Amino acid sequence: MENSRLVRYIQDFGPKQREKFRQFVISPYFNQHQKTIELLEIILKEIDKSKPKLGKVNVHRRLFPKSDYDEQQLHNVMSYLKRLYYRFLSVHHFEQQNFREEVITLEAAYENNQFDVLKNRGKQLEKQLKRHGYRDSDYFQADYRLHKLLGYYMAHYEDRSKSHVFQNMLEKDVESLGPVQREDLYGFASNYCIRQINLGQDEFRRELFQLYKQGLRIGLIMQNGMLSEWNYKNITALGCSLKEYEWTENFIQEYKDMLPSHRRENAYNYNLAHLYYNKKQYSEALSVLLLVQFTDVKYHLNTSFLLLRTYFALKDTEALLSLIDTFRIYVIRNRKITTDQKRGYTNFLRFAKKLVLIRHQAPAYSRQTVEEKLVDLAKKVESTSNVINKYWILEECGVETGVKVG
Repeated sequence: MENSRLVRYIQDFGPKQREKFRQFVISPYFNQHQKTIELLEIILKEIDKSKPKLGKVNVHRRLFPKSDYDEQQLHNVMSYLKRLYYRFLSVHHFEQQNFREEVITLEAAYENNQFDVLKNRGKQLEKQLKRHGYRDSDYFQADYRLHKLLGYYMAHYEDRSKSHVFQNMLEKDVESLGPVQREDLYGFASNYCIRQINLGQDEFRRELFQLYKQGLRIGLIMQNGMLSEWNYKNITALGCSLKEYEWTENFIQEYKDMLPSHRRENAYNYNLAHLYYNKKQYSEALSVLLLVQFTDVKYHLNTSFLLLRTYFALKDTEALLSLIDTFRIYVIRNRKITTDQKRGYTNFLRFAKKLVLIRHQAPAYSRQTVEEKLVDLAKKVESTSNVINKYWILEECGVETGVKVG
């Protein structure tokens, strides 16, 4: 046993490290196995002797004086002590790292909803970082993890006005961060804005728009120099909702060539049509929409919905009713659309048809009767749980809505 790795490991320790290891092993938090403690005491007493009595039989007899020699029994105790040795090395190394304990304390406080600890210790760590003499890897790692953690806390639990840390970093410091940290920071901020918009906080639309513009400027939205068709669509839709028509048209044209080649023409035509529709250039929107090919379910559904709104704006009742019928058949027969989605679309088309007929028949009724019919339709839409694009029907019925973003 005196030639075992475990004994050599302990022998390599200096006096101070041996004592620290002993304190570690006798700590009931790390070890509650008495025989392991006894084995370490035997090793420490014998290890520096000229003829240490660390033979297996001798050590076993001292550990288990009333038992016959059992090598497996001794091996088990040695294995327990060796595991403690490895754990001691990791804890000792951990204690030597700048800011590591402080950061993990904050992360644990966040996970356990101990927000007073998070805020209080977070301020203390900020002070430590300011006093730190070097801007080394320890500093930057701790600073990043601290502000990422505080940012998530503020987004979930604090008022928006307090989340200034990430806003200052996005405006001034983001370009000094590495690619991964930039993407994390940008993703956090944009997702936060989207979540607030979907909760009815429309003022975040402008902030999200500015984030998109910044993301385009420094390449955060692109991947390998390419822009996804769905980011292209989201940015166009947001720009139109803010009536930033000139910027949006420039964006559509400028970033067309950065779209994936096999999706480029469809994405370009669909989004250009979306812009024309919002600018009330309905004939132009219709001309471009007819160029969109139904290469997949999403383009078929999105284009059909935009086409329906365009026909409605043009007051082309015959084309509208025909489209609603073909749209409904497509939804019902398509196997790639889930049952829940089918219900949402068929509900939408049912209400859309009622809306079209109310407007078509409006000349035959008084203004009050038409308004009553629209109010009644809006109530039915509101009371139906699964209606895709219900916001459009409610708007056309005269009900103000907040549109969610994706």
